[in-house]
Amino acid sequence: MTPLVEARDLAVRYRQVAVLHGVDLALGPGDEVALVGRSGSGKTTLLLALAGLLPTGSSVRWPALPSATAERHAAIGVVFQAPSLIGELSARENVALPLRLRGIARAPAYRAAEAALAELDLEDARDALPTELSGGQQQRVAVARVLAADPRLLLADEPTGALDAVTAGRVIDVVRGRVRRNGGALLLATHDEDLAGLLPQRLGLSDGRLDQQSSVSR
Repeated sequence: MTPLVEARDLAVRYRQVAVLHGVDLALGPGDEVALVGRSGSGKTTLLLALAGLLPTGSSVRWPALPSATAERHAAIGVVFQAPSLIGELSARENVALPLRLRGIARAPAYRAAEAALAELDLEDARDALPTELSGGQQQRVAVARVLAADPRLLLADEPTGALDAVTAGRVIDVVRGRVRRNGGALLLATHDEDLAGLLPQRLGLSDGRLDQQSSVSR
């Protein structure tokens, strides 16, 4: 099966500091992988590289995604650690914003936003500003913002850090369900062993190197 994203001998340095060392990884349709590692192990850097948000030369390819950069970026969803919501926009407007920036008309963009918010039990908060939401609600809005675009490759960086265990499990179920419907792949970075246990596949990252004892199995 053609991979959605493939890294071969991926190495990333920040100034003189090596963050990733010779990473080999391929994710295809149906993969749901927990990327486990301590803070500073390189998880965020790896996700950014796989999303095409870092210069990596030819080390990262997206064989099953569109070749045009804009279309490929639209097929990749990234949930960052911080919600980074726009304070002047409501929850619905925040979720719809990436769709509007892609040229999607207001009505369908709002419908997609409302559907994503409802999946995450936030339908009653759609008109609330970020300052009127709890930290956990803001984090779920950030997840909804990615889900509304229906990405095929979803990369999530500690997406439930501000949530209790029950809500976190619910969010992961929703994310997995959406990825499956899209025939996509999920890579979820976390240091939470309980959260990692919710996914069927697991990789370990330590000091910028993938654990050779862990694997992505189909």
